Amino acid sequence: MEFSCDNKCIPDAWVCDGGKDCESGEDEQDCAPVTCDAEQFSCGNRCIPDTWVCDGENDCFNGTDEEDCEAITCDDTEFYCDGKCTAMIAVCDGQSDCADGTDEQDCGPVTCADTEFSCDNSCIPNVWVCDGNDDCSDGEDERGCEPEGCAD
Repeated sequence: MEFSCDNKCIPDAWVCDGGKDCESGEDEQDCAPVTCDAEQFSCGNRCIPDTWVCDGENDCFNGTDEEDCEAITCDDTEFYCDGKCTAMIAVCDGQSDCADGTDEQDCGPVTCADTEFSCDNSCIPNVWVCDGNDDCSDGEDERGCEPEGCAD
């Protein structure tokens, strides 16, 4: 089914979705209010996850998820990404914890302990090297390994 407005047709799914698709705005008039769950933010006619609020991306058609955002200040043991403070231990650990990967950018070389092997800007236990499983994204931990001998 389609909805007619301004001499054009739009899909019914676009009616009351929070985005003005008709120049007159009639596709967003007389819409029933939406009730969001406790973990959601109301954009008016649709719900988004709370984690999308004040994350720097406009997820509501009307921009309300990025309005009235106070500057979030993280303490010295945290860094800011995805609209929240995250533990600093997650920075340069070889796993992207931020949607944009900022926690893994500009990481210097990693210094591993004698019992560890360095790969992917992190450390893995030496016992994982040459164990037949690629633990580094480039397979570096399995390169140059001697094949296992046959049993007598």
